[in-house]
Amino acid sequence: MAIRNGDRVKVFYRGTTMDGLEFDASPTGEPAEFVVGAGSVVQGMEQSLVGMSVGQNKTETYSPPKAFGPYRDDLIQKIQKADLPGTVRFEVGMKIHAATDGGAPLLATITELDETTATLDGNHPLAGKNVRYEFQVASIVTAETTEPVATTVQVNDVVDAVVQQANGTS
Repeated sequence: MAIRNGDRVKVFYRGTTMDGLEFDASPTGEPAEFVVGAGSVVQGMEQSLVGMSVGQNKTETYSPPKAFGPYRDDLIQKIQKADLPGTVRFEVGMKIHAATDGGAPLLATITELDETTATLDGNHPLAGKNVRYEFQVASIVTAETTEPVATTVQVNDVVDAVVQQANGTS
């Protein structure tokens, strides 16, 4: 049975930068579960999964539009340090919850600090970068039923590594 949009799937996966730094993986020994087409994984992976079957493996490279998006200069913002909460000692590299001018929530990284201002970068650390995903379909639950169609029992050894967070370099 082939995966379709709307199917709930379990997938072992590993995401790396082009120089091999692992930035994401399914939990060690466990597949990640999600609905294909719901936007919970990068667009390229969702598109690649459509048509795959249980036990099938793929390795794909995704450009920014199919991964974490382009790097956007409009997501860089300089603000007054006085606008930051006063109870925390902020440092370059720290991630903070912020909001766009329109009020949408945004996770931003402090990239510069001086006496009066802080520069925030709302881009994903992998924005503008190509990434590689290796994945294996463990099971498929069709959109019409909640019973697993089939399940593999062997864990692909490529996803045995512990999840690491990327440092944004490639």
